[in-house]
Amino acid sequence: MAMTRGLHPDTLAALVSGQFHPVLLVHVDWPGDPVFASSALVPISWAGQSWQPAGEFGLLEIASEGLGAAVPAEASVGIVGTLELLAGLLDRADARNIDIDVYLALVTTPQGGVLVGDPFPVMTGYCDGNDLGLRALEGGVEPFFSLAVKTGPGVRTVLSAQHSDEDQRQRFPEDTGFRHTKLIELALSRPPVWTT
Repeated sequence: MAMTRGLHPDTLAALVSGQFHPVLLVHVDWPGDPVFASSALVPISWAGQSWQPAGEFGLLEIASEGLGAAVPAEASVGIVGTLELLAGLLDRADARNIDIDVYLALVTTPQGGVLVGDPFPVMTGYCDGNDLGLRALEGGVEPFFSLAVKTGPGVRTVLSAQHSDEDQRQRFPEDTGFRHTKLIELALSRPPVWTT
């Protein structure tokens, strides 16, 4: 079974060849004013949006994957700038529980704007709080505003009932990864009994 779920064929080919230039795309679903930012130097058009360059003002820190964890548990996204600019962000609607998505995209030139295939998700989560502070730099300090991101669905997300083998095969016909999920219900309704 090939592990290619959700990867565009051109993206996969570029990854395999080693001939690619990565950039990050960050979507912050701020109510009434969503943000679409990228680490590229020029705007990127994707998914009907123009992802604007954050340049040297953008911040992204993703915690390393811990022992036994399949994905990073938390991250931080933000920007640096003047105190006046950043203080204005605190006046926006409360950031808690807004959705935040981070994608890895491949482009044709370093920090360029032409995509190779489609970006794929690196982290999907929700905002757990915000912070306005200072960080040390060589020869001084720099003000920053950041959003703490936790993985998983936010409280605004509606939960679906289930995801079955049939659902998976409808989207990926050759994927057999969910073929044993039917047995889970049986195990829950009739758990094994251990005799002493």
